[in-house]
Amino acid sequence: MSDTGRDSPPEPDAIVVTDARPRLQVDDATKSYGGAVALKDVSVTVGVGEVVALVGHNGAGKSTLSKIVSGYERPDRGEVSLDGEVVNLRSAKHAIAEGIGLVPQQLAVIPTMTVTQNLILGLRSTPPGLVDVAARLGLTDVLNMRLGLLGPAAQRLVMIGRALLRGPKVLILDEPTAAFSIAETEKLFKIISDLTADGISIIYISHRLEEILTIADRVVGMSQGRVIADRATAGLTTDDLADIIAGGADAHAPSAEGDVTFVAEGSAAPKGQEVLRVSGLRTTAKSGAATFTLHAGEVVGLTGLVGAGRSSFLNALWGTGAPVVEGSVQIGGRVFVPSNPRRAIARGLVLIPEGRQRTSLIPGMTVRENAGLPTSRRRRLRFTPFLNRRGERAAVSELLAELDTKPSRAVDMPIEALSGGNAQKVVLARWLMMPSDVALLDEPCEGVDVRARNEIHTVLRAMADQGKGVLVSSSDVEELVESADRILVMRDGEIVNELSGDAMTVERVNRACL
Repeated sequence: MSDTGRDSPPEPDAIVVTDARPRLQVDDATKSYGGAVALKDVSVTVGVGEVVALVGHNGAGKSTLSKIVSGYERPDRGEVSLDGEVVNLRSAKHAIAEGIGLVPQQLAVIPTMTVTQNLILGLRSTPPGLVDVAARLGLTDVLNMRLGLLGPAAQRLVMIGRALLRGPKVLILDEPTAAFSIAETEKLFKIISDLTADGISIIYISHRLEEILTIADRVVGMSQGRVIADRATAGLTTDDLADIIAGGADAHAPSAEGDVTFVAEGSAAPKGQEVLRVSGLRTTAKSGAATFTLHAGEVVGLTGLVGAGRSSFLNALWGTGAPVVEGSVQIGGRVFVPSNPRRAIARGLVLIPEGRQRTSLIPGMTVRENAGLPTSRRRRLRFTPFLNRRGERAAVSELLAELDTKPSRAVDMPIEALSGGNAQKVVLARWLMMPSDVALLDEPCEGVDVRARNEIHTVLRAMADQGKGVLVSSSDVEELVESADRILVMRDGEIVNELSGDAMTVERVNRACL
């Protein structure tokens, strides 16, 4: 069987199911968000007691598929069946009732509560299986401890225990070992082995190749919202998995084999003078140290697998993240010590963080108020503490028009009334109103449709053409290949690869991340 054809279904003899009965079956699932296709005719089967690893590059569709299976999203088309019966999952609560549990990548616990309280969170009473679940997970001795006193691995086990108390038939584990040591990972694998022996089916999402070969019976590879490979792990190598995750065996072309530096020969020279230099910068969040430069007039992409440290690094530069323990930063050739956003702004560095609803926009305020918030002091009426609203409205309106924000007269509308893409343009407008030399953007196209993404790319290029240095962090490799002059790859806080020119392809960037 070949796993290189993006549209070719896997051959039947490549699929091994540990039980002849399909426990979970997804047929032709399709999902779009505002014109952007996240899944296209995806079909996946998981047998009783089988561990199926779901792999693929960032943005391949793994999370969307897991959300559909666990009831958080509904497909535009397609069916989900459990034990041979079609289930029309209306919500996550409904999926749990049907026997499908999701343990998400993000920790979802309450540190001030005890382990027991976290385990039974959402239940009306303590279930009779609590003692057995705690024993299975090795939590018996810490049931009365405050969860915040335990490490990330124990907190992850509590989330798994919470799902087990609801009696799942299918358990989805999304990057469960991201913060695990080798010993903690081995403990989790023993737990998974015991669960599958009891007939519980596991969907295991991970980028860790050795783990997948150790724990999974079968690997389903995804790319661009499609299933591109469905293979038994028996006989697979880490190189085989790397090919699947990179998008197909064509990523293993001769020019990409061996010890590749991923730097194209004769790559274009920087467009302007150096505006940002980071040398050996390490924070308390990650063990690695980052080194790179950014020049005026260029858009540089920053990517990496889950847990690579991209967001914590950008926040450290902004002065809101983990403390810097070593290394140096220069802006425009002058030493800069990250400490707080006000100092960063004063030196011409701005950050547009990820999660606009959580970190950038203020509900209840208008578009004008959200866009003008950081620069409102500059528009006070002379000799008064009062804001020149007319001047602010004119400035914001002009920028929104340049960004093609819809509706065209959105300036006085509540921010909640705008679509995701147009709300992101308001965030961009906010910082375009602020003089800067360096712009850091974290997932700027998160949750926007294709049209809005292209428009945002145009804005980023316009910022670079104005002489700014633009650093864009994104988990969407295709987005960076489309928009960046070169791409930096981060792993555990360290810049481990740089790609530009002909080497800057989706497949090669994905491989560099591994």
